[in-house]
Amino acid sequence: MFAQFRVFPITGFTNGKPTISSPIPFLANSGSESEINNISVALSPEVVTKTYKADNKEERDVVKKGYNGTVNFYGIDKTALAAISNNIADVNGNTILESSNNGNPKVVIFYQGKDEKGKKYNMWLYNCEFDEVPFDANQDDGDPKAAALNFFASAVIYNGHTIFGARVYENQTGYIAEGTEPTAAGLYMPQYTSTGGGSQES
Repeated sequence: MFAQFRVFPITGFTNGKPTISSPIPFLANSGSESEINNISVALSPEVVTKTYKADNKEERDVVKKGYNGTVNFYGIDKTALAAISNNIADVNGNTILESSNNGNPKVVIFYQGKDEKGKKYNMWLYNCEFDEVPFDANQDDGDPKAAALNFFASAVIYNGHTIFGARVYENQTGYIAEGTEPTAAGLYMPQYTSTGGGSQES
């Protein structure tokens, strides 16, 4: 279970830090129900390997280009749809399926998770673009099926470092407790030492 999956529309970047607006859930809660919309997130690095051969020796440079992600969810409303795609709501509140010639909007992604030892963390991904959203018209109300949506997390340059996001653990500086709504002001950016060679967080 990955709680509080949120997207933050990006309006620009300042020295590599994204400028973001209010968080948007995929499917807004109604009443006091627990949030069960987002059931899993998978994240894997995309790397490019360059191989150099000379004098009977071989060297390989592995460069991380970004992260491929997939979120599984039960539904998405028109506000979230407009934030992650070019499918926008018109003045009558209807969803218009527009072309994405210039790609889909960029967003910051936030979600709560647990590592393999059960330790809670926040995941921030700074520069993400979603694939087009599929539309399923055959949902069975008694047994809804989850949909899968892919995204790609690109890098930003921050303090001279090429970074993709941050994993902020429970009880560490910047952690947002489960059940607390993340905000734009709570966006966690790395805190490096004065030499720029490492994080001050343990």
